[in-house]
Order: sequence, then C-alpha cells, then structure tokens
Amino acid sequence: MHDKQNSIKIGKKAELLVEQLLRQSGWKILESNYRNIGFEIDIIAQKNKTLIFVEVKFRRKAIEENILPQRKKHALKRGALHFIRYKNPSYETARIDLAIISPSGGSNEATLQYFTGVN
Repeated sequence: MHDKQNSIKIGKKAELLVEQLLRQSGWKILESNYRNIGFEIDIIAQKNKTLIFVEVKFRRKAIEENILPQRKKHALKRGALHFIRYKNPSYETARIDLAIISPSGGSNEATLQYFTGVN
C-alpha cells in the first residue's frame, strides 16, 4: 500500500512539473486529471487554437515514446473526444502528447522527454 501511495505522490509531482513547464511555454491549462468512465487525461491545455491532451509518465530511466500501449492511446482519444463534445472549446487542431519525467543527478533534478502527436 505504501508503494502505491508513493507512486501516486511522485506521479502528481511529475504532472505539476509538466503543467509548470507548459505554462512557461505559453500554454493555458484547461483541466488536470480529466476523467470519466474508461479514461483519464493528465493535462489538457490550449495555446492559440491548438488543444493538447497530455499523458504524463514518471520513469526511473529515460525511455522511448512508444511507451503507450494501444489500449491507452484509445482511452486518451475517447477522453479527448469527450472533452471536445462536452466542453466545446474553440480550436483548430488537437493532438495527444506524451511527457516522460525521469530523475537525473540530485534528488531534486529531473529530465523531461516530450513527444508531440503520439496519437
């Protein structure tokens, strides 16, 4: 049980870090942990007329972007369509992105790998 609580805490920190970096790059965070039956999207953000649906992963070491299984990609697409249908945002393009946070160096240092358009 302790490991699961620790994993949730680490995952939340990773999501907050990605949100902060997106804001610094001019993105407006619309939703965090947007969920319904069968899906959860960690971060939904918008910049100009582009919507992004971001899956955040924390991994002990850097990995490739193909970390997302097909089942998870389908769930993210369902979630994105749900958000668009029920929140009706004004947008021209939308995509699913993947952010991977991994520790580097000291205990407070991390590396971000960011992949755009992993749909």
